[in-house]
Amino acid sequence: MEIILVRHGQTGGNVAKRHQSDATSLTVEGLLQIKEAAKEISALKPTHLLASPVLRAVESASMIGAACNLIPQTNPVFIEIVRPGKLHGHFHKSAGSLLFYVRWYFGLTRPDKDGGETYKELRQRIAAAQAILESYPPDSRIVVVSHSVFINFFLMHLCSKRRLSLIKTAWCFFRILTIPNAAIIKLNYNHGLPPNKCRWCVVK
Repeated sequence: MEIILVRHGQTGGNVAKRHQSDATSLTVEGLLQIKEAAKEISALKPTHLLASPVLRAVESASMIGAACNLIPQTNPVFIEIVRPGKLHGHFHKSAGSLLFYVRWYFGLTRPDKDGGETYKELRQRIAAAQAILESYPPDSRIVVVSHSVFINFFLMHLCSKRRLSLIKTAWCFFRILTIPNAAIIKLNYNHGLPPNKCRWCVVK
């Protein structure tokens, strides 16, 4: 089975390097980026199209769906890392952002109080996303439109549900800042491998 992870197109928040709300839409440049990505994805002849329900991902998935003659199916397991609403508009490298990520890593954030999820909850979402994808037939070719943080941590947890070390987590967040909008990452899932083997791999 083939999985094609796609980051949504550019938004104003991406350009400004600030946290953004779920209602942020694509820029003109973002629309052009997805238009080009859709051409490449269409040539791969995908069979299914899944997406985060966040607006920028839905807009991106709609364009990809139009090019591939597929109707996007949204699922909240593919959303971006859930941050407190008070961070919206703040720079990614601000003191408030760094404090949230430290609390997030150690499980000190409280969704019922400040609105941000924990690292453990993100890993649970990743496991749920994997289970959904693994349920598709072996001959499927699935496009998933998501976000930079989710995609990067999904890749880091393909074969392990354990928390990353603090150093690896910091490196992962650094890499998140370098993944371009409309990036396409290809994966394979091998249904035939035994359960004690990792069935996931990145296609280079």
